[in-house]
Amino acid sequence: MPRYFGLDLHKRYVHGCEWLMDQQKGRHFRFPNTKEGWTSFLRQVDGDCWVALEVTGNAFEAHDLLLPHVGQVLLANPVELKRLGSGRHTDRVDAERLAKMLALGTLPTVWVPPQAIRGIRRLVQYRDRLVRHRRRCLTQAKAVLRRHGLDGPRRTDPLRHLPPEEVEQLPEVDRILLLSALRQRRSVEAELQAIEAELVARCPHRCDSETERAPRSPSISGLPDSGHIEHETGTYRPDSGERVRRQRPRRTPGLDRAVRHHRESPAGRSPAVLSHSTGPEQSHAR
Repeated sequence: MPRYFGLDLHKRYVHGCEWLMDQQKGRHFRFPNTKEGWTSFLRQVDGDCWVALEVTGNAFEAHDLLLPHVGQVLLANPVELKRLGSGRHTDRVDAERLAKMLALGTLPTVWVPPQAIRGIRRLVQYRDRLVRHRRRCLTQAKAVLRRHGLDGPRRTDPLRHLPPEEVEQLPEVDRILLLSALRQRRSVEAELQAIEAELVARCPHRCDSETERAPRSPSISGLPDSGHIEHETGTYRPDSGERVRRQRPRRTPGLDRAVRHHRESPAGRSPAVLSHSTGPEQSHAR
């Protein structure tokens, strides 16, 4: 008979629960989140054990560690668990919920990507942090220039055309801040180029097919779909860190009021709705 375990991962420890089907209750235990702690836990499981984990920081690594020693390892969707839960979150409650839902076959799971996909994802996330840091450096430099009336037009880079003599005329502290921001920006740009080269090397077929299409932003250098990232709230531009909200369709207030207060007449549709929904030619024909 299979044994069902739910593990609640934490930074320094792991709280586990084994759901006992015959007794309809859980047996709780805890072990340190270290190599020795995992080795001790793996001695207690076998091929008849099923283990459920909630997706968290090291859930994929725990999945890879458990998979050769147990029958099946499933990763639960934390968003669905939060929606299905009662709102009370403790180590015992979360681990027991995982084990019980695993035993009942109602656990909402997620896809576990292979190692190559995980590496690409982490590189993309790291690149996004670098882009935001580069933007912060540019904002800091612009703030220094703006205090002395040297800020250029919007959506331009005044640092590319800033004369050296203007920098020398700045106060000492502001000059130190400006040069520090410029050094950080140059360092971040070098790291960005290195990370983008790693990404291109790990997905060459995808990048080659994309470069044959319309040209992307030059700072992205052929990364797949990196010029604009679609998001549920709009389009995200990683280069600038800006999110452009989608334009909602314009609504006609008169038509909305007519539909909201519409009442059917004995002849069918009311004249108010008819006049808005049909053109002048159709309304005249009627």
